[in-house]
Amino acid sequence: MVKIVKDEMEELLGGTTSKINFTPNPPTVIMLIGLQGSGKTTTAGKLANILRKQGKKPLLVACDIYRPAAIKQLQVIGAQLNIPVFANEGLKDVVKIAKLAHSEAISKLNDVIILDTAR
Repeated sequence: MVKIVKDEMEELLGGTTSKINFTPNPPTVIMLIGLQGSGKTTTAGKLANILRKQGKKPLLVACDIYRPAAIKQLQVIGAQLNIPVFANEGLKDVVKIAKLAHSEAISKLNDVIILDTAR
């Protein structure tokens, strides 16, 4: 039964393996978008951990300014995994937060930025 479900899901999702195309001029930016409660923040942490194990230096970025506990949740996940988190709780402009995070990543030599967005 598990194999049947797995095979059907793979077929539904395209049936082929895809890889992240990393930019030759770091940092590579990955934006996670989806419905509220769909697991973006948790996925951001898991993805950052996988990329770190592959030799990358990820930076998690808290861009969900609407859900009150979203920034704290990402900070907790980052602390548990020992992965840096960029957050600017004073700003309410997601684009500005992302631009500041980009500058931070360049200065700290992070080669991957993972944006955890609101929607």
